[in-house]
Amino acid sequence: MVSSNDPIDADHHHHHQHHIPHATADETVTLLGSSGSGSSSRSSSTASSSSSRGSSRRYGVVGFMLAFVVLSSSAFVFLMYQQQQQGGGTTVINSIPSSTVMVDTATTVGVTAKPLVMNKNLNKIHFIGRWWKNESDGSMEHSWGVGTFIVRMKGSTKLIMSMKSPDFQADDPGAYYTCRVNGVDHQIHQIHNEDVEVASDLAPNMEHIIRCGRNNEASYGPTIIYGVKIEENGELLQAVDPNAHNTMLRFEAIGDSIAAGFKVTAKSAYEPATIANQDVFQSYVRSMADAWKTEDWNVIAKSGISILDYDGKTGVVMSKEWVCRQFWDTWQGSCPTLWDFSTWQADVVTINLGTNDEVFGDPTQQQFREGYLNFLHNVRTNYPNALIACIEPLLHSCKVTEKLDGIVNGMEQAVTDMQDPKVIYYKTGSHANQWLGCDTSDYVDSNTHPTVEGHAKFAARLLEEVTKDVRTFFPEKCGGSGSSCETGPPSPTMTPSPTPAPAPIASPTDGNSCVAIPQDQLPDGTFATTDSQCAPCSTGQAYWPCDTPDKTWGLCRCSDNN
Repeated sequence: MVSSNDPIDADHHHHHQHHIPHATADETVTLLGSSGSGSSSRSSSTASSSSSRGSSRRYGVVGFMLAFVVLSSSAFVFLMYQQQQQGGGTTVINSIPSSTVMVDTATTVGVTAKPLVMNKNLNKIHFIGRWWKNESDGSMEHSWGVGTFIVRMKGSTKLIMSMKSPDFQADDPGAYYTCRVNGVDHQIHQIHNEDVEVASDLAPNMEHIIRCGRNNEASYGPTIIYGVKIEENGELLQAVDPNAHNTMLRFEAIGDSIAAGFKVTAKSAYEPATIANQDVFQSYVRSMADAWKTEDWNVIAKSGISILDYDGKTGVVMSKEWVCRQFWDTWQGSCPTLWDFSTWQADVVTINLGTNDEVFGDPTQQQFREGYLNFLHNVRTNYPNALIACIEPLLHSCKVTEKLDGIVNGMEQAVTDMQDPKVIYYKTGSHANQWLGCDTSDYVDSNTHPTVEGHAKFAARLLEEVTKDVRTFFPEKCGGSGSSCETGPPSPTMTPSPTPAPAPIASPTDGNSCVAIPQDQLPDGTFATTDSQCAPCSTGQAYWPCDTPDKTWGLCRCSDNN
């Protein structure tokens, strides 16, 4: 999602100059390119060491002492150079061409570096999100975020990923990835089409778990993983699904550029949008996942996307993108392959859309109502048991127009139309009670895209509203109290009020059965549901997808079997 003052969408925001995102105290930003000062510093250090050893052999004790001074000075200069390059946490590391035999240049003198061995058994890597297998070469591929992959290994001091990232800009190739090593260290790697050192200086006698995810949205292009390289005698272990016992919430965030972390690390509104200053891991989505104590989350988001096509210029609207396993654009004609929703079922879905409909479109309240309702049907059909949280556009707190009022009112009406207790509309403040301060440092540009601090504030306020409903519907996954979840049932002091069941429109009739009408028998723009969703209609369910005296969905067909 982009603002009217910053009209940059995924089709052309790739062509801006490169910027390095800032590093926090516990993060290292690692840029991987074809050349860099890291390799030259290592070369000069190695050369100095060799020269010093030669001097000590030629000139005896005096020469040895002189060499020691030289070596110490070289080491000091090298350390000062490294400190200067790090700049408070930023390390520049040279990339490693896949055709070379890789050795550890940081190995202590006298210790032989171990050769690296390629392992293409990707079944031992655990993948979270919309990954799929390329049957032609066995690689794994994804485009929708976050695209998490988890590697578990032992007996190796480093991990090299053989992978490919988007290449859309000559001076800034590759996507950015945030990695967590053994649950502690955070690194951001810019990966192109090379072997990349993701973790190093690991204890060889210990087991290590490395978890990485992509910072950047799907429209930049796919990520492909071919295999991993670890040291000889190292072992690639079977990575474990952190949610194997289904004790964590399964969380999916659907949205536009705000959910994608667009320009989140930009220093000002004048800084162009780049792949470097976009970071979903510094968005409100990440904060909500952390508060809910879940590692099983993903993001389906694209900058500039909307509910309705604005004058034929929007490309592909979210209702058509979301069902696809990968991002696709208008030149492709249609979705290459639909996603199989049976492989993963969300517990909680947040939908943060509508801002681009206001910024670029001109829908009436009724048009937006119908478009949003259609998308809700689609989400409910594919996630029949999820809590669907519909988020009011944050822009509405800072901008009051007839068009935006119509969009917000249409959204709220669509939620009401669903007559589904697990589809809930959430306001995000008002002009008098702003969650984020309008025209303040909470936004990087025109009250549209939050800064890192703005995202944190947005998440905190959303969590206050949404978590109580999450706890109501999923008490086994969200215990405790307040805005965060704890494992286990709610504490005794927290007894959520039960959601009243909708009043049936008629008494249950024995012998009735209801089934879903097939997709090919439905009108265009209407999405089929499932037999299991239609079954309760036979016992008087009075909300979607069952027809009522007030609303006819036309999704189920009921018959009397007596």
